[in-house]
Amino acid sequence: MPCEVNGLKMRFIFDTGASAVCISMTEALFMVKNGYLEEDDFIGVAQTRIANGDIDENMVINLKSIKIGHLTIKNVQAFISNTINAPLLLGQTVIRQLGSWTIDGDYLIINNKNNKQGENSGLSFYNKGIELKGKKDYTQAIQWFEKAAQMGHEDAQYELALCYHFGRGIQKSFQKAAHWYNQAAMKGHANSQYNLGYLYEKGQGVSKDYANAVFWYKKAALQGNVEAQFKLGVCYDNGLGVKKNFQEAAKWNKMAAEEGHVTAQYNMGLYYLSGQGVQKDIPRAKQWLTKAAENGHEKARQLLTRIR
Repeated sequence: MPCEVNGLKMRFIFDTGASAVCISMTEALFMVKNGYLEEDDFIGVAQTRIANGDIDENMVINLKSIKIGHLTIKNVQAFISNTINAPLLLGQTVIRQLGSWTIDGDYLIINNKNNKQGENSGLSFYNKGIELKGKKDYTQAIQWFEKAAQMGHEDAQYELALCYHFGRGIQKSFQKAAHWYNQAAMKGHANSQYNLGYLYEKGQGVSKDYANAVFWYKKAALQGNVEAQFKLGVCYDNGLGVKKNFQEAAKWNKMAAEEGHVTAQYNMGLYYLSGQGVQKDIPRAKQWLTKAAENGHEKARQLLTRIR
C-alpha cells in the first residue's frame, strides 16, 4: 500500500492481524538521517508480544502524518522493529481512524464518510460528558467520555484518564489512566503530557521511569504547563532522569515562578542565595523569597527573617 509518512513516500503492508504501525530499523535510521524524524518524535520504549508469545521491547515514535491517497491521519503512534529489514506494517487501528474499510481483491476501500460523522459524534459525546461532569454525575459522564475517547477526541481521552486516575464514577485504575493520558499526550495535549510524566515519576500504572517522566514533563513545559515547568526544574536539580544541572533547574523554576508557582518562587530565592545555577544575588533572592512568603510559603517567610 503506497503511503506518505511525514512527507516520505513508503510502501506498507496492510496487516489485518496487526493493530499498530511498525517500521523497520533501516527505515527509521533513514528517516532520522534525512530529517523525516526529529528528536521530539521519539517517545520511549514499550513492550509488545511477538508471534511466538515472547515479550519484546521496541522504541515508540510519533509519526506526525500518514497520508493514504487523499486522506491524512495526524500523530500516529508507531513501533520500530528491532529487525533491520522488517516489513513495514500498517494495522487496523490506523485505518479505522479514516472510516470503515473493506478489501476487494487487491484493493482496500475506505468509506471516509463515517470518519466525518465520527468526528462530529465524538465532539457531541464529549460535550454531553462535560455537561454531566458539571452536575457531578461522573458515572454517566464517563460513559460519554469513553465513546468520544474511542473516536480519538483528545479532550475526552484526557477526561476519561482523569476519571480512572482519581476514581471518579469508576474504580480507580492507574494503568487505564496512563493508557488514556498517553493517547491524548501523543496528540499534544499538554495536561495529559504532564499527568503521564507524573505517573512515570511515581511508577503508577507504568514502570517507574524518570527519563520518560522528564520527556513528558518537557513536552508539557514547552507548551506552558506551569506544574510541568516546576517538575522539570526539580528533575534537573536532583538529577532524576537527566544529568544534574543547576542552570537548567533554575531556568525551568524561573518560568514557573514567573507564573506564580509558590514553591518555584521559593526555589529561585534559594538559587540566588547560594549562587547555584545563577549568579549569587542577595537582593534578588530576597525578592523571590518575599513573593513566596506573600503567597503563603512559610519556609520562605522564616528564611527572610534570618537574612535581613
